[in-house]
Amino acid sequence: MAIACRVLPESRYLMSPSFFHYLYTRHLMSRLFNRVVRIALLPGILDTQAGLKAFTARAAELIFPRLTVAGFGFDVELLYIARKHGLRVRQTAVQYRYDDEPSTVRFAADAAAMLRDLARIRWNDWRGRYA
Repeated sequence: MAIACRVLPESRYLMSPSFFHYLYTRHLMSRLFNRVVRIALLPGILDTQAGLKAFTARAAELIFPRLTVAGFGFDVELLYIARKHGLRVRQTAVQYRYDDEPSTVRFAADAAAMLRDLARIRWNDWRGRYA
């Protein structure tokens, strides 16, 4: 499978200067979350939340029936299952263009939900849910 990675040196952002403060804050929160994810579940995956992901048919058939997390942790769970089953995950640079307010993320509330999702993924793995 292949995933977009916004933090690779080849990736580019195009945005209005009016969004810079918001996007900078969001970027810092994203990097912090990604560090936690890399430590806890997915070493080496630099950007779990970019959203753009591509799968072979075999990968999709293997991963999607095992998913249990519907929130922000969906992407992390998906990648965790792929890794658990030995699938190769390729990270690729992307070009992002922000034309409008890019998100409805609520930093504090969504951060707590993300951490719960990570705990749920670990718990699912311990219970054998991803076998």
